[in-house]
Amino acid sequence: MNWDYFTFGIMGVILLLIVFLIFFFGDAPGKIARERGHPQADAINVCAWIGLAAGGVGWVVALVWAYTRPVGITVTPKLEPANAETMGAQELKAEITNLKGRLEELEHHLEAQTGPKAKQGDAS
Repeated sequence: MNWDYFTFGIMGVILLLIVFLIFFFGDAPGKIARERGHPQADAINVCAWIGLAAGGVGWVVALVWAYTRPVGITVTPKLEPANAETMGAQELKAEITNLKGRLEELEHHLEAQTGPKAKQGDAS
């Protein structure tokens, strides 16, 4: 009879160990992401728990995601925009003429690549 209590005690310890390991591994990617200052740490944490519950593949994805740095994309214009408030009338006319020429050049280049297209008003 004493072996029954000992067996249940060992089973209880094993069950507690399994629960501890599930919480340890489930929280690991989120904790890593928070410690590294990842801006998507909450999403990584959710992905880890759902992935762990779904069989483990999502957990691995969350772990890899926790160690990555998001790529920041900044768009900077090549040309500074013309400031219409400080430009005179002649400068504005020259800028408009320059932009019209560039637009025609781009349209010609596009037409050369795609072929001529029918105009919208044509009845053919």
